[in-house]
Amino acid sequence: METTTVATNNTFVRQCIIKFIHDIEKQYSINVIFACEGGSRGWGTHTDDSDYDVRGIYILSEEQYMSVSKSKGILSGFSQTIPQTNVLFDYIFIDFRKFLKRNIFNEKNQLNLILQSKTWYINKIPQDILCQLKISLPIPLKGIKGHLNDLVKQLKNVQKISPKKALNCLIYGLQLIHIYMYNSFPFYSCQEEIEFLQNQMVNNEDKLNMEQKQNVQLDNIVEDFKIDQILDKFKQYLELKQHNQSSIPEQDNQIIQKFIQDIMSYKYNNTIQSLTPSQLDQIFRKMLSYKYQNVE
Repeated sequence: METTTVATNNTFVRQCIIKFIHDIEKQYSINVIFACEGGSRGWGTHTDDSDYDVRGIYILSEEQYMSVSKSKGILSGFSQTIPQTNVLFDYIFIDFRKFLKRNIFNEKNQLNLILQSKTWYINKIPQDILCQLKISLPIPLKGIKGHLNDLVKQLKNVQKISPKKALNCLIYGLQLIHIYMYNSFPFYSCQEEIEFLQNQMVNNEDKLNMEQKQNVQLDNIVEDFKIDQILDKFKQYLELKQHNQSSIPEQDNQIIQKFIQDIMSYKYNNTIQSLTPSQLDQIFRKMLSYKYQNVE
């Protein structure tokens, strides 16, 4: 089915999604304090016909939290159609209190990564709280590995790998490499992550030339995982996807699968820190008292 002319208008699509978010707020008496684009459009690996993956956080009033009736916690919908188009979008909104509770020493919570996305629809979180959350929430190491493990199962004994699946493997792999090297959240945008890693490698090489090896771990990881090759493959597969190619070259299958295997078996012993329950409660209380100003 062909995409209608209006569906290619990103401004129109954005306005429709923001209107949908406001309608959700009215329907459920909630206040969406953060909404962004996830998935391929958040990563920057989308094509014109890619769907939209809207992810967000909402908050209730203090009276609602004190009520005996419980919040749904998570609101979600899949394959929603944007009016006047055949463009699809999915959405997941999580209650802020539930979001914080799930983050106590939780390395599986993939929703932590949405705060790294720069493709916002709505942001009402105060800058100081947003910065604190970005730095202090647990990095979802196990969640990323879980996605990679699922991909390994899907690719087992497969002769042809689609560019989309190959890119997903490299995206999660590069995210893990970032965590291994810097014990911090990776970039959400693939382009930002690639540029960051390339700059780090160049800077480290310059210091090596001056006999000032600054990051031995970086140097070893670049060599062990053949990062230069992986970054080149990423660009190739992105081009294949944009040209609607059905598969990557068969000789690359082993490269992808070995990359995943090496990444998954890497010994990473750093302890991932988290906010304490009392700190999370302070953030929650501050958000309840905040007078929201929307940034769209």
